[in-house]
Amino acid sequence: MVCNIDYQDVLKQHLETKADVTMVYREVRQGDVHFDRCSTMTLNEYENVVAVGKNIRRKDVGDKGRKNISMEMYVVKKELLVDMITDAVATGENVYLTDVLHYASAKYKVKGYKFKGLVRCINSTENYYRASMDMLDENNIVDLFFQDRVILTKVKDEVPSYYHPDSVVENSLIANGCKIEGTVRNSVLFRRVNVAKGAVVENSIIMQNGDIRENCSLNCVITDKQVIITEGTELKGDPKNPVVVDKGTIL
Repeated sequence: MVCNIDYQDVLKQHLETKADVTMVYREVRQGDVHFDRCSTMTLNEYENVVAVGKNIRRKDVGDKGRKNISMEMYVVKKELLVDMITDAVATGENVYLTDVLHYASAKYKVKGYKFKGLVRCINSTENYYRASMDMLDENNIVDLFFQDRVILTKVKDEVPSYYHPDSVVENSLIANGCKIEGTVRNSVLFRRVNVAKGAVVENSIIMQNGDIRENCSLNCVITDKQVIITEGTELKGDPKNPVVVDKGTIL
């Protein structure tokens, strides 16, 4: 789960409500495609969690109604957590820790904490691709990285990216150290990516040290680090099934 959340707010509610367990959740549209196979929570009018299930998106439902997606974030005392795990091991009823916490609603006071910010679930290649493309929306970038809690990543200084006078760059995130001589549209380029003359990169994610050589055409492609796409190569995927190229591959 990718989000920018202040756990102090969650802890404050946990203490004020004297809950045994507090589960963080996000209310989403019924048809939201970002949270397939995630856990869902049913709450009563007092924000008590009464049941936990699985999100299986039905095409016939569309956007009618809303559902509560568990963000897999919990507040619970260590002593109680140890007791819950010990009971689960003794009975053999639950194998995973998340199941232990989810089934706590039947025995303990479990409260829900409603998070209202941007959340993306990265549990598949398709969802990773969708979440990355969502970052091309300035509102999403600000929500995730530039709130009161600024996200600071590891500093790796590079020279500024170079844009050839004949290059075309539209609606893209370009890291430093890149050399752009071709065309880049609706894409995310990591550090030190080379896009040669005549190459076209669209709707794609190119990780560190990617080398896209002359007259290549990439659409809906994810390349891992240090990938070389040789001259004239054409790769085309789909937003639901992007082409993925493994680290260090030469095509």
